[in-house]
Amino acid sequence: MTLERQVDPPPPTTVATAGRMALSCLVGATAVAIAFAARPRDTPPLAPAPTPAAPPHITVTAPPPIVVSMETIVQSPITPPLVADTIGCPTLPSVDEPIGKPVAPRALERNDPRATVKSASSAPVLAVQAGRDVWVSEDDGRAWSRAFAGHDVETIAVAPDGTVYAREGLTIGVRARGGKVAWRPFLSECAEDARCSITIGALGSEVVAFIDDRIRTSSDRGRTWKDVTNKDVLWEARDNADLYAFRGALYQVSHYVDMCGVDDYDTYRFDTKHRVSHDVFHNYYNDTDEPMLEPANDVDAVWTWAQTCRVIDDAAGRCRNRDPARRALMEAAMLAPREGARALSLYRGSLIELCPAGVRQVYRAFPFDHLDAVDASGRALVMNGGDLLRWSPSAGWRKLRTFEVSPAAADGE
Repeated sequence: MTLERQVDPPPPTTVATAGRMALSCLVGATAVAIAFAARPRDTPPLAPAPTPAAPPHITVTAPPPIVVSMETIVQSPITPPLVADTIGCPTLPSVDEPIGKPVAPRALERNDPRATVKSASSAPVLAVQAGRDVWVSEDDGRAWSRAFAGHDVETIAVAPDGTVYAREGLTIGVRARGGKVAWRPFLSECAEDARCSITIGALGSEVVAFIDDRIRTSSDRGRTWKDVTNKDVLWEARDNADLYAFRGALYQVSHYVDMCGVDDYDTYRFDTKHRVSHDVFHNYYNDTDEPMLEPANDVDAVWTWAQTCRVIDDAAGRCRNRDPARRALMEAAMLAPREGARALSLYRGSLIELCPAGVRQVYRAFPFDHLDAVDASGRALVMNGGDLLRWSPSAGWRKLRTFEVSPAAADGE
């Protein structure tokens, strides 16, 4: 009896599969040996099985290894684009500490200001003139100290860096940060008519003295003075005029109203190049081509000013002669802006912000009819009688201090 076994060549396989097949052959051979040893002794031996032919030589060709190259690209964090302010309003400081006692302005008795407050636009300095006395705070209104003691101060001004100026006659007091005070002369006399109206203002790094129709400036805090009087447009200093800095210039506005209906804004402008301009705006309706301050729309909370002029019969029409310089004078005169970290004004009962390319409403129903100053954080300052009040969107209304005015000073003596 011949046993034949046909061995089919194994299919192409991998190295691991060939190993498993060799193990299976080993196990099978072992099983045959055990079975042969256990057969009965009287059973004739089986013919030996033919030796199986050697399996064909199988060459396993492995494909080349697949090399995966992983390149890690580190990207910077994605920063969302900033939403552009379409009218260019400045970004205000984010820290606003609630200094002072909270007050409800609607519950306060409205009083005319009995003191004057000035502020620095780049430092936490406030100055209040109550009668002939001056008080200064260098820590944003937390603490106050007396300044220029022993002098009868007639008017004050505050530079952007916090330097406080005070005028007494033909001398000027200079209070630096820290409290050091020096008094220096103007080095100029009044006009021969003895009217002698003098006002002072701070414009950038200069202090400016308007003495009747002459103008003198000092860039070293009153140590030396330069005469910059403009012979073409003469200034007329007025003690009771409103003098303030706005967009790189000093404005002096005198608002005159009489019983016959005359309502005039006599406006002067003095800029950093020492140029003087002047105009008078008539707030009544019997003139032609008179510029009007009107919003471009009456709906949005952000707007621009329309280019309109008064014409006959109280109508508004197109301005025949558009003059940007005159328009700047008109806006400053009609709005009386106050400038610190930002420029604020009152318009139709609302507090508004004057930005380079437009206007936006900040406080819909402002509870006072006047605005006195804006501090270095963009907060509104109001004098109500002798109370200095300050408002911000986060801290609300706060009373910083009450300033007493002596009876003699209050009566103008």
